[in-house]
Amino acid sequence: MTVSFFVTAVFTLVLSSCIALTIYFKRTVNTFSLAVPCWIMMLWLFKGGIDFVIAHKYGIQLRYESELFPVKLDSNYAISYLMYFLYFFSYAMFAFLYVYILRKRKIKHISFEGMKANFLLIAISVLTTLVYAKFAINMASDAASAGMSAYMYSRFNTGSEKPLYTLISWIALIASLLSFALGSKKIKLLSFALLLLIFASSTVLGNRHILISAIIFTFLLFFDAKKFQVSTYIKATLSFVLAISLVMSIYVIREMKEVSLEHVDWNHVSDSVINITSSSEFVYSHMSMYGVLLNKVEPSYGHSFLFLGTTVLPRFILDNRSQDIYGYYIERVRPDPFKGFSISNPTGWYLNLGVIGLVVGGFSLGLLVCFLHYLSYFGNGRFRLFYFLLLCLFLSDIVGFMRAGGPEPFRAVFIIKSLIPALIIYFMLKVSWKPNSSERV
Repeated sequence: MTVSFFVTAVFTLVLSSCIALTIYFKRTVNTFSLAVPCWIMMLWLFKGGIDFVIAHKYGIQLRYESELFPVKLDSNYAISYLMYFLYFFSYAMFAFLYVYILRKRKIKHISFEGMKANFLLIAISVLTTLVYAKFAINMASDAASAGMSAYMYSRFNTGSEKPLYTLISWIALIASLLSFALGSKKIKLLSFALLLLIFASSTVLGNRHILISAIIFTFLLFFDAKKFQVSTYIKATLSFVLAISLVMSIYVIREMKEVSLEHVDWNHVSDSVINITSSSEFVYSHMSMYGVLLNKVEPSYGHSFLFLGTTVLPRFILDNRSQDIYGYYIERVRPDPFKGFSISNPTGWYLNLGVIGLVVGGFSLGLLVCFLHYLSYFGNGRFRLFYFLLLCLFLSDIVGFMRAGGPEPFRAVFIIKSLIPALIIYFMLKVSWKPNSSERV
């Protein structure tokens, strides 16, 4: 059996599993959310295999191979693909067993009835959106002076400010979406204008990530665990595809040296649009396990746990912090100042705990997602709305989670980009919510 056939067979199995699990979760406990990590894994861990099979068949070298390392469909590639499947299988089985155990329980649907966007929520929407827009304008201005695109300039010249503006942009987005959903007609118009400003700012900065997360968040917030006619789901899916297509306009802006269409390298843009199916968003992460095996990178047991431990301490106590698992990986694969590469989550787990780390990683993700899902839909009490927001926020940034190594994104994605915004938004809503007011099987 050739490696190409093996990769195609495994990809087909993963795709079929994603479809089957989505249908099973929906029919059993009326929810889509548990299947989201499966689909993201399919795109970020397995889809690259099809890219490389097609590329090797026609003798094409994907452009990311020249930037990192060439890929051969050999035994290392087959083993790396199988290791990804072990991670995927660990999560999928955990989620499947969770749903199977709770199949006879009544799901308590989250209702937004009676909730209203108050002054505090609207104020934070306006404030954070304006801060984010000002940041985009400053980056565009500085980039024009440096003869660079705002995307490339902001990528390497924001320093320690970048995490702060990332959090600000994320809060702005979530607050504006909720203000639009829960507000009056006038508030909806204001919120829509803020969302357009966030879109424009993200486009200037080349920030596809936040826009993709916004689409996933909206879909989960308003469609998960709700019952609609088939036509409604079809319309929602078409809207989802249209929204994703709009995000691709960012490729044009990324090639601007100045904010002017005459400075666009249209040949590069067309190549980028054509190559979107083999984007670095998918391929770099997919290549990481192969790079580890190809370069015989030995696991550094507990590396990420040491890094997370040192980040708890303030810099005046410990300024020389431990290197993260990405730094350990990239230095041994190809030392390069360009930090556009990424490492997949299962690769990080493997470098921390060896092969057993693949099972631990998938199991840990399943445990967190299912635990939040249980608190959101089967739990009792006034905090179910908070848990639901936390679940939606975490799953909406599962892309960022999958592109970071090992246990480290539990801090970056779960605590910083999910827990903190969920707490802020929850207390800003200040609504009177009765958890038992709406229940559905």
